[in-house]
Amino acid sequence: MRGLSKQERQDFDYFVSAIAERRLAPGIRLVEADLAEKFGVSRGRIRRVLLALGEAHGVRHEANRGAHVARPSLREAKEIIQSRILIERQLVAELVGQGEEARHRAAQTLHAHVERENDAVRRRARGEQIRLSGQFHVLICEALGNKVMAEILERLVLLSSLALATHAPTVGDQCGPDEHADIVKAIRDGNSKVAAELIEHHLRHVEEAFEVVEDIGLGLS
Repeated sequence: MRGLSKQERQDFDYFVSAIAERRLAPGIRLVEADLAEKFGVSRGRIRRVLLALGEAHGVRHEANRGAHVARPSLREAKEIIQSRILIERQLVAELVGQGEEARHRAAQTLHAHVERENDAVRRRARGEQIRLSGQFHVLICEALGNKVMAEILERLVLLSSLALATHAPTVGDQCGPDEHADIVKAIRDGNSKVAAELIEHHLRHVEEAFEVVEDIGLGLS
């Protein structure tokens, strides 16, 4: 996140990881004084980190209520996934088109990440598994060397995690690393069409979970 010192960036990453692993639930209040005391840092430092999280839409600031972890609406949740589908289809196609050497180097990095996901599954480290699942998508963007787009996608992945925790908390367990492994294979094989279709199918799985929640809500109204 631009504008943060190295130490503040570490604090920022800590909060992002805590949100991704669902150790910080949507809607929970973040009190500057309490956080400053917990981490042994100044309130000013905590304030800058929370403002940065607000810019990333992971935290919302309200007058007279302070900061709290964001709770995306159901409509926002679906828009987040739809945005990711548009972006990530293009990103993975561009990655495949970068040439055999770059493609294989990216596939090697992504394969190693999938192994970390599998290890988290074996250890039943659910929070870590969810966080690593989101990071996989950011790694695809980073492999292209596009830092601006990587930061945008990092925000969307954070919002996806919040949306899932708010509306479909069990989906994180259903989106296993096997789908990621198939995407890596398509990248290694140089098949941009299959890679794009797989990543869309992977994200549509999440979108469908939100549609089910919406249908249930309509049925109860």
